[in-house]
Amino acid sequence: MRPIYEKQEDLMKEHEVFKTFETTHKAVCVKLPPLSVVDRLICTANNTLYAVAELKVRTNAHDKYPTYMLSATKHRAMLELSSALKVPALLFVQFTDVLMVAKIEDTYESGEGGRTDRGDALDVEECVYIPMEKFKKLRQG
Repeated sequence: MRPIYEKQEDLMKEHEVFKTFETTHKAVCVKLPPLSVVDRLICTANNTLYAVAELKVRTNAHDKYPTYMLSATKHRAMLELSSALKVPALLFVQFTDVLMVAKIEDTYESGEGGRTDRGDALDVEECVYIPMEKFKKLRQG
């Protein structure tokens, strides 16, 4: 079984981002259990399912790279859940300078990618590359 790299600090950032989203968008963000396909179900104020959502936190500015790299496995799983529930799949990314969101689409360029800083060979895998112009800014910082 693979190690879980999520730290308490990550969970706190996730909570903060979704609480802010709830306030600014009059939504209810329902946290799912650890290791679920997505982090949250987003519902309207009257409890109608609106979207499924995943949050990633990055240690770089939003304009450092022309694309955002996401695991192809995560991409497929989000699309399958989105299709089954008949709602969009949203990817939130908290960069060092801005919080952004993109609606996940079917087709992006793909290739091998990932990280090598943790010494985990399974961190390098097939990834999709989402153009940064597909993201919308939600808030600074």
